[in-house]
Amino acid sequence: MKILMSIFVALLLSACTTSTVVRTGQMYAPIPADQVQVYFQPPAEYQVLGLVDAHSDIVFSSRKAQKRAIKRIVEEAAAIGANGVLITFETDYPTETLVLDPELPFYTVEVDFTKVMSAEAILVAPSVAAN
Repeated sequence: MKILMSIFVALLLSACTTSTVVRTGQMYAPIPADQVQVYFQPPAEYQVLGLVDAHSDIVFSSRKAQKRAIKRIVEEAAAIGANGVLITFETDYPTETLVLDPELPFYTVEVDFTKVMSAEAILVAPSVAAN
């Protein structure tokens, strides 16, 4: 039972999330991530400070992978001074791995999925962000 639990914990911890950010606008001082608002529709007025991508392994749930990816996007946006992120793209991307076993006369293909999200790191005017 301990071995099974150890394997389960290892799977949970292995859920990897990576991200990249490209600055495209004016530079601002970093802000705390909890001050960044997530938008799925564009606010009335905003300025784009950068583009952020995040990839998160789907281990048990696409929703949990989405939450990890959004968390990473928010952290990256906060680091460049954005007070908002506008989600522009989201998909579950399949990745295939060919597995060869010299003891078997055939091969197997393992399919995993990765949550891929893109966003604009944006600066929203305080009067717009309050609404």
